[in-house]
Amino acid sequence: YGTRYGALVTSVQDGSAADKAGLKRGDLILKINGKKVKDSSDLKNKIGSLPAGSNIDIEILRNKKTKKIVAKLKSTQALVDTGSG
Repeated sequence: YGTRYGALVTSVQDGSAADKAGLKRGDLILKINGKKVKDSSDLKNKIGSLPAGSNIDIEILRNKKTKKIVAKLKSTQALVDTGSG
């Protein structure tokens, strides 16, 4: 992906906040609400600190292009599966 930070999306549940926002398997999440995501653990910490119902600004890398999307957090559960325990 050519970047030293970010969290790779390994799966997206149908009907989830990530699915509704348009996140796809293989996307690299670079930023949440303007803050760099270092890795999958950092992503979980950032998402976990937000209240349910929050709108989240997400910057991703897909097909070598950055894209900005917005997701509505249903709960404090993980937004996406990033493959880490």
